[in-house]
Amino acid sequence: MKKILVIAGIAAIAVICLLVWRMRSDKYLVRKQFRAICEAVSKSSGEGNAAMTVKMLTLGNLLDDTVMVDLKAFPWNGVSSGEELVSLAVRGRSFVDYLQIDALEIETDFPEPGRAVARCAVRVAARSKQGYDYPAEIRSVMSELRKVDGRTWRFQSFLEDELIRR
Repeated sequence: MKKILVIAGIAAIAVICLLVWRMRSDKYLVRKQFRAICEAVSKSSGEGNAAMTVKMLTLGNLLDDTVMVDLKAFPWNGVSSGEELVSLAVRGRSFVDYLQIDALEIETDFPEPGRAVARCAVRVAARSKQGYDYPAEIRSVMSELRKVDGRTWRFQSFLEDELIRR
Protein backbone atom coordinates (compact mmCIF):
# COMPACT_ATOMS: atom_id res chain seq x y z
CA MET A 1 0.00 0.00 0.00
CA LYS A 2 2.86 2.36 0.83
CA LYS A 3 4.45 1.76 -2.60
CA ILE A 4 1.19 2.63 -4.37
CA LEU A 5 0.94 5.93 -2.46
CA VAL A 6 4.56 6.81 -3.32
CA ILE A 7 4.02 5.99 -7.01
CA ALA A 8 0.76 7.99 -7.07
CA GLY A 9 2.53 10.93 -5.41
CA ILE A 10 5.38 10.86 -7.95
CA ALA A 11 2.88 10.64 -10.82
CA ALA A 12 0.93 13.61 -9.43
CA ILE A 13 4.11 15.69 -9.14
CA ALA A 14 5.08 14.78 -12.71
CA VAL A 15 1.66 15.82 -14.02
CA ILE A 16 1.82 19.13 -12.14
CA CYS A 17 5.33 19.82 -13.49
CA LEU A 18 4.15 19.05 -17.03
CA LEU A 19 1.16 21.41 -16.67
CA VAL A 20 3.36 24.22 -15.30
CA TRP A 21 5.85 23.75 -18.15
CA ARG A 22 3.07 23.77 -20.72
CA MET A 23 1.49 26.89 -19.28
CA ARG A 24 4.81 28.71 -19.44
CA SER A 25 5.69 27.67 -22.99
CA ASP A 26 5.77 30.41 -25.61
CA LYS A 27 3.20 28.69 -27.83
CA TYR A 28 0.75 28.63 -24.95
CA LEU A 29 1.43 32.30 -24.19
CA VAL A 30 0.89 33.37 -27.83
CA ARG A 31 -2.39 31.43 -27.97
CA LYS A 32 -3.42 33.07 -24.73
CA GLN A 33 -2.73 36.51 -26.24
CA PHE A 34 -4.87 35.69 -29.30
CA ARG A 35 -7.76 34.63 -27.12
CA ALA A 36 -7.31 37.73 -24.97
CA ILE A 37 -7.38 40.09 -27.97
CA CYS A 38 -10.50 38.36 -29.34
CA GLU A 39 -12.19 38.81 -25.97
CA ALA A 40 -11.08 42.44 -25.69
CA VAL A 41 -12.51 43.41 -29.08
CA SER A 42 -15.73 41.40 -28.70
CA LYS A 43 -18.82 43.13 -27.34
CA SER A 44 -21.86 41.57 -25.71
CA SER A 45 -25.37 43.04 -25.96
CA GLY A 46 -25.91 45.58 -23.22
CA GLU A 47 -22.23 45.83 -22.32
CA GLY A 48 -21.70 48.67 -19.86
CA ASN A 49 -19.11 51.41 -19.82
CA ALA A 50 -17.08 49.78 -17.03
CA ALA A 51 -16.75 46.51 -18.97
CA MET A 52 -15.78 48.42 -22.13
CA THR A 53 -13.13 50.38 -20.22
CA VAL A 54 -11.57 47.20 -18.83
CA LYS A 55 -11.56 45.61 -22.30
CA MET A 56 -9.93 48.65 -23.90
CA LEU A 57 -7.25 48.77 -21.19
CA THR A 58 -6.60 45.09 -21.88
CA LEU A 59 -6.44 45.78 -25.63
CA GLY A 60 -3.89 48.53 -25.06
CA ASN A 61 -1.69 46.11 -23.12
CA LEU A 62 -1.82 43.56 -25.94
CA LEU A 63 -0.63 45.92 -28.70
CA ASP A 64 2.93 47.03 -29.43
CA ASP A 65 3.88 50.71 -29.76
CA THR A 66 3.28 50.62 -33.53
CA VAL A 67 1.01 48.13 -35.26
CA MET A 68 0.64 47.37 -38.98
CA VAL A 69 -2.91 46.51 -40.06
CA ASP A 70 -3.81 45.22 -43.53
CA LEU A 71 -7.25 43.57 -43.42
CA LYS A 72 -9.95 43.41 -46.10
CA ALA A 73 -12.94 45.68 -45.46
CA PHE A 74 -11.13 47.37 -42.58
CA PRO A 75 -11.27 51.15 -43.01
CA TRP A 76 -8.09 52.00 -41.08
CA ASN A 77 -5.35 49.94 -42.75
CA GLY A 78 -1.77 51.08 -42.35
CA VAL A 79 0.67 51.69 -39.53
CA SER A 80 -0.85 53.11 -36.35
CA SER A 81 0.14 53.43 -32.74
CA GLY A 82 -1.40 51.02 -30.28
CA GLU A 83 -3.23 53.94 -28.66
CA GLU A 84 -4.77 54.95 -31.99
CA LEU A 85 -6.01 51.40 -32.55
CA VAL A 86 -7.63 51.33 -29.11
CA SER A 87 -9.40 54.60 -29.96
CA LEU A 88 -10.54 53.17 -33.31
CA ALA A 89 -11.77 50.01 -31.56
CA VAL A 90 -13.87 52.11 -29.17
CA ARG A 91 -15.33 54.02 -32.12
CA GLY A 92 -16.00 50.85 -34.17
CA ARG A 93 -17.62 49.01 -31.25
CA SER A 94 -20.02 51.92 -30.77
CA PHE A 95 -21.72 51.06 -34.10
CA VAL A 96 -22.64 47.52 -33.09
CA ASP A 97 -24.88 46.04 -30.43
CA TYR A 98 -23.09 42.70 -30.49
CA LEU A 99 -19.68 41.63 -31.79
CA GLN A 100 -18.24 38.17 -31.22
CA ILE A 101 -14.75 37.19 -32.35
CA ASP A 102 -13.56 33.66 -31.63
CA ALA A 103 -10.11 32.24 -32.31
CA LEU A 104 -10.73 28.82 -33.86
CA GLU A 105 -7.26 27.53 -34.60
CA ILE A 106 -3.86 29.08 -33.95
CA GLU A 107 -0.58 27.97 -35.52
CA THR A 108 2.60 29.58 -34.23
CA ASP A 109 6.17 29.68 -35.54
CA PHE A 110 9.19 31.26 -33.88
CA PRO A 111 11.58 32.40 -36.65
CA GLU A 112 13.97 33.94 -34.12
CA PRO A 113 14.09 34.38 -30.35
CA GLY A 114 11.67 37.02 -29.12
CA ARG A 115 9.61 37.02 -32.33
CA ALA A 116 6.55 34.95 -33.22
CA VAL A 117 4.52 34.62 -36.41
CA ALA A 118 1.05 33.25 -35.80
CA ARG A 119 -1.73 32.31 -38.21
CA CYS A 120 -5.19 32.27 -36.69
CA ALA A 121 -8.57 31.34 -38.10
CA VAL A 122 -11.17 33.62 -36.51
CA ARG A 123 -14.95 33.57 -36.63
CA VAL A 124 -16.61 36.99 -36.61
CA ALA A 125 -20.32 37.59 -35.98
CA ALA A 126 -22.02 40.95 -35.42
CA ARG A 127 -25.37 42.69 -35.01
CA SER A 128 -25.90 46.38 -35.72
CA LYS A 129 -27.64 48.71 -33.32
CA GLN A 130 -30.59 48.70 -35.74
CA GLY A 131 -30.95 44.91 -35.25
CA TYR A 132 -29.41 43.70 -38.54
CA ASP A 133 -27.49 40.44 -38.08
CA TYR A 134 -24.38 40.22 -40.22
CA PRO A 135 -23.63 36.69 -41.40
CA ALA A 136 -20.79 35.03 -39.53
CA GLU A 137 -17.49 34.96 -41.42
CA ILE A 138 -14.37 32.92 -40.97
CA ARG A 139 -11.13 34.71 -41.78
CA SER A 140 -7.50 33.81 -41.55
CA VAL A 141 -5.31 36.44 -39.95
CA MET A 142 -1.53 36.35 -39.76
CA SER A 143 0.12 38.31 -36.95
CA GLU A 144 3.61 39.06 -35.81
CA LEU A 145 4.26 39.32 -32.11
CA ARG A 146 7.24 40.63 -30.18
CA LYS A 147 8.30 39.41 -26.77
CA VAL A 148 8.72 42.18 -24.21
CA ASP A 149 9.83 41.94 -20.59
CA GLY A 150 11.06 38.39 -21.20
CA ARG A 151 7.55 36.90 -21.01
CA THR A 152 4.79 39.11 -22.47
CA TRP A 153 3.92 38.92 -26.17
CA ARG A 154 2.60 42.02 -27.95
CA PHE A 155 1.01 42.23 -31.39
CA GLN A 156 2.97 44.11 -34.07
CA SER A 157 0.83 43.36 -37.13
CA PHE A 158 -2.47 41.96 -38.35
CA LEU A 159 -2.48 40.87 -42.00
CA GLU A 160 -5.26 39.22 -43.99
CA ASP A 161 -4.07 35.75 -44.89
CA GLU A 162 -5.44 34.45 -48.19
CA LEU A 163 -5.30 30.89 -46.87
CA ILE A 164 -9.07 30.76 -46.46
CA ARG A 165 -11.18 32.03 -49.32
CA ARG A 166 -14.96 32.17 -49.37
